[in-house]
Amino acid sequence: MRSSYLVIPLLLLLIAAAFPASGQTARIMPCGDSITYDNHSGDTRPEGERISYRYPLWQLLTNAGADFRFVGGVYAGYDIIPDTQDAYNEGHPGWTDAQVASNIYNWLVANPADIVLLHIGTNAVNSSPGDVEDILDEIDRYETDYSQTVHVVLAKIINRITNDTTTSSFNTNIETMALGRVGDLITLVDMEYGAGIIYDYPAGGGDMVDNLHPSDDGYAKMANVWFEALQAIMPPTGLACDADLTDYWKLEKEFPPYVNQSGAIARSADPPVWTTGIVGEAQLFDLTNEVDAEDDDSLDWAAGDSFTLEFWMKKTNPV
Repeated sequence: MRSSYLVIPLLLLLIAAAFPASGQTARIMPCGDSITYDNHSGDTRPEGERISYRYPLWQLLTNAGADFRFVGGVYAGYDIIPDTQDAYNEGHPGWTDAQVASNIYNWLVANPADIVLLHIGTNAVNSSPGDVEDILDEIDRYETDYSQTVHVVLAKIINRITNDTTTSSFNTNIETMALGRVGDLITLVDMEYGAGIIYDYPAGGGDMVDNLHPSDDGYAKMANVWFEALQAIMPPTGLACDADLTDYWKLEKEFPPYVNQSGAIARSADPPVWTTGIVGEAQLFDLTNEVDAEDDDSLDWAAGDSFTLEFWMKKTNPV
């Protein structure tokens, strides 16, 4: 390629695509503590019945026709989840974020994942995001060592019935830390307030089975949040790249960098902005906006060669 960037200015209202095009099964690792495993005070259920948010999320993904597999080294919920291969996870009751940071690399080596659903920090909670940042660093190390790409869906964790202000501070700091990690594939989700969890016992109309853990209704609300995030990450059923398609970038994010299917980055000093589209939300290119694709030797042509640039538009609002 003759220059270091391909600059594509467009005069378009681009409705953001909700999925990258791919024909591969998405490997999803639910990761965290007892909230991921499904354990609460006085719980005597066998491990085959521990389903957490994982079973309602499994239902949502399956009903949507998603091609996925839950992965991990912990096996729980297999008596309830219809496809027992999807009972795998990395939910570890009582574990802290520091403990997960010490193990996430080896978990990924043993059970590679394309997507990690990370809800961690409840045990020994403090306001520092440092241990979660260590988790993300270890995921980066795994990506580098094994030439893999992992998308982390990072949760601002649920609070408790007693309304712990330290948890809220932790969540605020988690968001600040995550937004500062340039180049990482991170989707931030708000479980604390964005899931609609009512922090009370079921007898009082709430979604908590004890001070720390959701009831089945609370887990179902968490599953809805995970599912909404996954819709913007996972490939839709039956949609695959053409064999001769070299690269694509999905532009549904609110800010660059945009990362393509193989990890190459497209940046922008003047990115498109969100606006009202003909249908739902849209991204506006007004001749001054541009997206610059980094040179990775895949976009390589000579002066006499021909090529095609395309954009795909999803007709319904993905936001």
